[in-house]
Amino acid sequence: MIEQSLKIRSGSSEDAYYTIRFTFNEDNLHDISCECRGFDFGDFCKHLRSFFENDSKKVYNPEDRRLFHEISAKLGRTHAADWFSDLETELEAIDEEKKSLAIRMKAAKTAFMKKLSGILEQSI
Repeated sequence: MIEQSLKIRSGSSEDAYYTIRFTFNEDNLHDISCECRGFDFGDFCKHLRSFFENDSKKVYNPEDRRLFHEISAKLGRTHAADWFSDLETELEAIDEEKKSLAIRMKAAKTAFMKKLSGILEQSI
């Protein structure tokens, strides 16, 4: 097993970063993790997103950009890029559903308030 790690800038500060660790069994990805709290809670964190979006400007140490591209190339030989694209498509669809649900929720609350105000008017 070969472990490689990259420091990816945090969005909150130019000086802050989180480390992403990649563990390979030959050229196959065995494990990937980020030391940020979001990853600890099971989220697909913004640091991994930066990596999969191929944003080498987020690499904390400029001398690690070669390693960034090397790891990216290894993952490019897998289906990881396709899976990330699928994830992005799915997240966009979910965002659209969330917008639709927010509209429905507002309409349901408005309808409830209208019914409630009708009851209150009748009791006066």
